[in-house]
Amino acid sequence: MAWQAMRLGRRLPRAPPRDAPEAARLEAACGGSTRLSPGMSHVRVLLAWCALSSCLVSTGAIDFWSLDDDYNKNLPPGKNMVVSVSLFINRVSSVDENKEEIAIDVFLQVYWQDPRVHLLGNRDHVELTWAQRHSFWVPDLYIRQLRDMRMVQVFQEMASMRLYANSTFRVSIGATVIIKCDMDFDLYPLDIQRCAVDFSSYKYTVDDMTFRWRDDPALSFPSDFGDGYRLPKYVVSFAAETEEQVIYYGEGNHSTARLMITLGRELQSYLLETYLPSSLFVIISWGSFIVNPELVPGRMVLLVTTLLSLVTMFDTVRNNSPNALELKCIEVWLISCILFVFVALLEYFVVLFAMRYDKNWRRSKAQNSLGASQNFKGQNEIIIHVVDKESWRAWRRGHVRHAAPFRPRPEGLLPCRSAQSRVVRGGTAAPE
Repeated sequence: MAWQAMRLGRRLPRAPPRDAPEAARLEAACGGSTRLSPGMSHVRVLLAWCALSSCLVSTGAIDFWSLDDDYNKNLPPGKNMVVSVSLFINRVSSVDENKEEIAIDVFLQVYWQDPRVHLLGNRDHVELTWAQRHSFWVPDLYIRQLRDMRMVQVFQEMASMRLYANSTFRVSIGATVIIKCDMDFDLYPLDIQRCAVDFSSYKYTVDDMTFRWRDDPALSFPSDFGDGYRLPKYVVSFAAETEEQVIYYGEGNHSTARLMITLGRELQSYLLETYLPSSLFVIISWGSFIVNPELVPGRMVLLVTTLLSLVTMFDTVRNNSPNALELKCIEVWLISCILFVFVALLEYFVVLFAMRYDKNWRRSKAQNSLGASQNFKGQNEIIIHVVDKESWRAWRRGHVRHAAPFRPRPEGLLPCRSAQSRVVRGGTAAPE
């Protein structure tokens, strides 16, 4: 365009050099790419100005805003200013239980109004480059639970700054945010984790700056969000607290906009992998009660195998579950299952001991009964030698009871074991 203006200028008559200062300024702005002579006419200056305007817009030399004379980018616009925050949550990348971290891909928008900056022209807004943010005052955003923040970058960093006609700035950043979440795993896997994320200022107190969520809307999600982001182990949901939150940092109270992240655990895998098998092991151990106690190998194999399986399951769950200060819920369950099987095994030991004791007791009782009967028989045995049957009957009626019935021999004599003595109950008879 500048070349066309120069060609068109040669066809027109010369004019007085009254546009020399403007020409010098435009030439300096474009770095001398278009030279204007002091003798340019009005048409030549107009055409050259059009060419230089395109050059200045492309190089950023023309500003579409104006600043107050007392503007200082190191000072906030004033007291009690409001900073609004909104989030577009793209997805939840991961949840690390061991490190207690949550990785989220978000687009963060921060809004504030600075009446010292004015937008020129009839534009609704103007896009600023990310490098131009250093020319304005920007709030010091502080995320208390932030562990790391990596800005998304393809051809360039995904960050922009916009100035609206009502002197409102908007900063938009696309980043992967890693949040530190204080988790409690005492009820694992029946636990529900709630993590608070606070957006505030670390320099300005609540008297100088107030953080709140933007109303249109505070949180936005993709169209396939549903009730929450479903991960292999969690269902993640988000909520913005509308009540004003205040945190004390040591230099005073600081206003904060709080985001609540709720992690609800999926229980299907734990029911199928841990709770159901452990319950079946306990039920199988109860089946050993109907096995004949005398079948020691079969019953011992059933109980010991079940006990070892539960111990192995407990060790696996303990190694794969997150750490906690106390016993977790699933560990208490497995310990209870192990105790049930151990009690069944202990009951079988008692049964074996009782069976062995009963056999020994019966054997000892039988031996004692046999010895007592032999002694009783020896004490009541009568060894006599009589000749007369009538005398024997008379003596038997007066001295002997519970004796064996009398069986006379043909010779009329009673059997005798010894001819030397007669033994009667309560005394002895003298030998013949």
